[in-house]
Amino acid sequence: MFNLKQRVAVQQPMPIKGVVALFSFVILVMLFLFISYAYLYAYSLGGPAPVYHYVFFICVSSFLLAVSPAFGYTLSIPNCAAVVFFYFWLLLYILYAGIHFLFFSQSEFALEFLINALQMILIAGVAAYMLIALNLVRAFMVVMAVAAILAVFLNIVDFFWPYLSNVPGRAAGLYVNPNISGKMLCFLMVAGVLVVPKKLQFSFVLICGIGVILTFSRGAWALWIIGFAWFLLRDQGKLSFRMIYKSIFAITVALVVGATLYFGILGGFIENSWIEPYLTSNTLQRLGISAVTISGESAEIREALVYTSLQEWSEKPVFGHGASYTATWEDDGGVRSHNMYLMFLVEGGLIGFFVYMALLVGLWLSTVGLGRALVVLIAVSGLFTHNNLEQVSVIIMLAFVLSHGVHVKKYQNKLVPK
Repeated sequence: MFNLKQRVAVQQPMPIKGVVALFSFVILVMLFLFISYAYLYAYSLGGPAPVYHYVFFICVSSFLLAVSPAFGYTLSIPNCAAVVFFYFWLLLYILYAGIHFLFFSQSEFALEFLINALQMILIAGVAAYMLIALNLVRAFMVVMAVAAILAVFLNIVDFFWPYLSNVPGRAAGLYVNPNISGKMLCFLMVAGVLVVPKKLQFSFVLICGIGVILTFSRGAWALWIIGFAWFLLRDQGKLSFRMIYKSIFAITVALVVGATLYFGILGGFIENSWIEPYLTSNTLQRLGISAVTISGESAEIREALVYTSLQEWSEKPVFGHGASYTATWEDDGGVRSHNMYLMFLVEGGLIGFFVYMALLVGLWLSTVGLGRALVVLIAVSGLFTHNNLEQVSVIIMLAFVLSHGVHVKKYQNKLVPK
């Protein structure tokens, strides 16, 4: 239970030493493996299956929670509205998955969805608890900044010397999938930028932008522009000449970058240049050469998916067709919705849509500053992907948003940047 003594302890953190510090380091290493996808890359090389990493992370955290009193630490978290909501939503989500499995479909896809949901919920709950109780929020921000720099480096290497990406001409690094790489790099950029030395923060954001561009993910480009605009306009609480100047500058940059990509201007500069041999027909199309950048086969497929999804939802608007229903589209030779909102509408109807929206709204109300910026990025990324809640890296981000909000709003921890 939260009390004043606990609050003072967090505002003036007691140095974590000895065994507890060692376990905290192990937890941070595991979180790094999750957000960088290093654990999945290790698995592709013959390493342990992902589930073993999940079990190890949960067991280490649980063991530390059990033995910490023996070392003079009581690892507890506040019983505040944000925490109660987050764990209530985790329970709601597993109930949602379980009910859909029991009453809609017991197919292989539905069982896989239920198992994955259980894994994600356990990881989210444990990660949030440990980040809050061990006061690891700032340390994890440093870890995410390091992971961002690593991702940029690997994307550059992967673009010029393709090896990791599963799409020729598009960099991905350890994420293998360029869309995931670009998305995660934007998340890591926003989450880690404020622990970078102030003089280097602008350069850090631009460097992350290079890594994002090389993924040729149009959704990630949009996320980076949003993150860049937030970086320029953060902490502008009062109307002033400086705020107006920075606002105009941010809007201008966003419009220029957006127009450069949308109308194929960037593609025009790259065409017939030294970099063109590294591109493929797919990446050239994404740059807008011979057409605007949102055109092409990929855009046409996504447009068709919108109409298909809305048509399917209209057939069962309240309860939907059942969790994992859109996975059967792939089994029939098609593709899934590529949109979190459409997926929940089709699979869970208005009820499922409400479940997902409740998560986003609840997290927004639970945090401030960069936490809210991350919520916006997660919400916008949902327009381009259907598997945010199936990826451990995104689940860790949800846990971080909660823990950041608790330390800033509830504990008023001055060591955690807003």
